[in-house]
Amino acid sequence: MHEPPDGQALAPAPEAEHDELEITNLRGADRERPHAVSSARQHSSRRRLVRLGGVLAALALVVAVLLYGIHGGALAGGNARIVPSPPPLPTPVLRYPDLHGLQCLRDDAWSPDSHSFAYAGNTSQGCGYGQYFPNVINIYRATDGAFVRQLAPDPAIFAALGQPVPPAVSPYATPAPNAPFLMYDYLLWSRDGSRFALVFALSTEKSQFTGIAVVTTTGRVERVVATQLFGAGYLIFDLAAGSAREAGTAPDASGQAVVISAPPALAYRWSAAGQLVSVDALTSTSAPTTSPPVGPIGNPNGDPRFTIWQPGVLQCHVVYGAVQQTTGVYFYNAFLTAWSPDGRYVAAFFATAGRLQPTDAPVPDHAALVQAQAADVPLLPLRDRAFGQALRSVGTPRDVCNTVNLVASVQVAYRSDGMALAVLDDQGDFAVYAANTGAELYPFRPLELLPNTHNGNASAMRWSPDGTALLLPDGSLLHVGRLNG
Repeated sequence: MHEPPDGQALAPAPEAEHDELEITNLRGADRERPHAVSSARQHSSRRRLVRLGGVLAALALVVAVLLYGIHGGALAGGNARIVPSPPPLPTPVLRYPDLHGLQCLRDDAWSPDSHSFAYAGNTSQGCGYGQYFPNVINIYRATDGAFVRQLAPDPAIFAALGQPVPPAVSPYATPAPNAPFLMYDYLLWSRDGSRFALVFALSTEKSQFTGIAVVTTTGRVERVVATQLFGAGYLIFDLAAGSAREAGTAPDASGQAVVISAPPALAYRWSAAGQLVSVDALTSTSAPTTSPPVGPIGNPNGDPRFTIWQPGVLQCHVVYGAVQQTTGVYFYNAFLTAWSPDGRYVAAFFATAGRLQPTDAPVPDHAALVQAQAADVPLLPLRDRAFGQALRSVGTPRDVCNTVNLVASVQVAYRSDGMALAVLDDQGDFAVYAANTGAELYPFRPLELLPNTHNGNASAMRWSPDGTALLLPDGSLLHVGRLNG
């Protein structure tokens, strides 16, 4: 129905008067006949009209019953079944032709209301290794990817640590020995949407710092807490006290396998004293007899409890036996930055990792685990069928990794409700699986990502809090809608 122009009332529709319509038709016919029409013929015409109207009404009733029966049969009764409609497909990937100076995307973050997202990174493709290049935080609007503003916290970070801002050098200059540099590592958006927690590393000729800068969304640096501690464990920063302490363990030096923060567990919670306490601890290298219940994965950015099933990487390492028989050893790795519910503590460089065993692959023997440096890595349960589908993206049923190299990997990210898993392989192919069934909510399809754009953290694929969009590691945004996972 057409809407009236603003400020004008919609004119009421005339009431339907079936007798008058019939008479109008008859009057149109009578004008072509002599006026001396007998009363009998008029009665006969009226009877034919009544009979015709009855036939048409009966026919309409039959059609309505048939349509209702067909529709009802599709919904209930007999052998009828509901045929699900095809899932909505993602809209085209939004490209940003200008990242406003960002050349190396180190990390990304969503606002809690899903209306905005931000990238933190360096203005050099070398990510600032070995020499100083400015770092920035870019904020974008989620609906259309429009640029909102750029934040430049570098000068305030240098000043807070009593260091001069180094002059920016040419991208083609040879790095000077022990040249100072500042590098961003992780980015968190606060639960109230007003500020960021920015994890950074600062290196000078005499000192090395790891720290947290609290930056408002308008660019003001409220707090900088830094430490020169960085050994085998992860760090917990106390923003109120301005201090940091070391806890747990970290990845080994080889980079081939990582060790879960001790004690290994499937979930962690914040204590009142700012400690990460293990929940559902794993006590051996044997997988639990039952998988964890499928449900919310927890948000490290402010939830009191969160699971290890955060955005991460699945890897398959090829090892060779004595008779040149190849075997794959599978790993799940994720590095987390977690903000406590009260906003006081931030845990940085927290490693969650473990070994996985696909159901359709042979179990590697001890020698293979030793070769893959995984003999002491705990065995994780397969969380759900979607996780099993993701494993098939890096391995085959015959347990030979899908790669000509020694390591194949895919990025994985669970939606916040834990009911859908996004997968992005190293060839740029993308899919979404339902957690409980493993069904393809969005089938594998190439996205043609921009190469070599993201040179920082591996787990850069992140769902929006409302579960309708994903940030991708090349600086793209993918709208997937409300997939029924």
